[in-house]
Amino acid sequence: MNTKTIADLASWIATVAAFFFAFIGIFSQPPVLESSRPKLPVHEEKNEKPSQQPSDTRLAQSWDDPLAVFRPSDHLQALNDEQKYTSPTLLLVVLTRMSDYQIDSETRLRNRYAIQSALRDLEYIPETSGELQQVSLQLDAHNKDSGVQVPVETFRRRVVRYDEENQACEKPFCFVRVVWLPERLLSKNSLQEICLTLSANKDKLGHGYQQVDLCVLGPTDSDTLARICQTEGEPVHPMPFADPVCYPRLLNFQATASAAMVRIFGLQERQPDAFYGLPRQTIISAINEATQSRGGANACLITSDGTPVERVGADDFELCRLLIDEVDRRTRTTGLGKRRILVIAEWDSFYGRAAALAFRLAAARVKPNHLLEAAINGQKTKGFEIDSFY
Repeated sequence: MNTKTIADLASWIATVAAFFFAFIGIFSQPPVLESSRPKLPVHEEKNEKPSQQPSDTRLAQSWDDPLAVFRPSDHLQALNDEQKYTSPTLLLVVLTRMSDYQIDSETRLRNRYAIQSALRDLEYIPETSGELQQVSLQLDAHNKDSGVQVPVETFRRRVVRYDEENQACEKPFCFVRVVWLPERLLSKNSLQEICLTLSANKDKLGHGYQQVDLCVLGPTDSDTLARICQTEGEPVHPMPFADPVCYPRLLNFQATASAAMVRIFGLQERQPDAFYGLPRQTIISAINEATQSRGGANACLITSDGTPVERVGADDFELCRLLIDEVDRRTRTTGLGKRRILVIAEWDSFYGRAAALAFRLAAARVKPNHLLEAAINGQKTKGFEIDSFY
């Protein structure tokens, strides 16, 4: 047997061995969907007959996540609706997308799981396990046909501990009622006065509770945020993160466009014909004058009913600045000449255009306090060539 034959045989044996071990490794992996999180009970396992279930209760259906936060036994007996409870209650309205797209269904499940996990960590227990109730809601006072059924979920705090160590850190709310409200059901006026609209329905949404505070989580994207803040009003209570906290509150953790970009788009939507005919400096002056008393174009956004929009997390421009710094560090010494970046974005949404523009301005080393002027006048990038594909 010559040397070539031995080498071919050794290569064949190595290939077969590698395939064998790869085969064992693939089929020995646990299933992707295997999880330690408890699952909700299967509907067939329930002994209750449909006629015995309350008429105002329905199963979660599309909201039903098989990877549940709470075990079936982790629930409390529902309270009597006829009795009025004076303990502090938080009415938490979560704005959601509601469509047939799978991405929206997945986002809805992730949001519900995250909220349930946070409440569990704060020692809250659901009053009904795996089920949602529904409440009638009148979204527009001027339109009698705007009534809809929205799903709600109620949680109760565990027994209060009275020892000195834990008494100081007790949660301020005994009850939390979560309302899942699809954004597409809200009219333009209802969106711009979101807290005022929901406060008018507080008795229905918080039925059975007397001391109710309202907090809204949303909107789901920057386009909706621009519609909410299209016409800003004067704040009705101190600006965000004041101490003590004032209600109602609007917490934004999903719409990531910067405040200056939102104000530009809001002016464009409010005066579409005049916007394209106005000189650039006129647009800049109009936004600066409207926000001067609140700290400028990058100050906190305000809804038309005067509710400050509290941003939780960084905006797109801040993230793009960090990304540009990282790209600069990684490519500065490659010796490849001028560096080119291709930005792929969508043009049919405000968020897509705003994010691409934010990246260009970050590459131009624009400072946050000059973001408005740079977005209107444009700015050349420094050290990069950026091509955009929409």
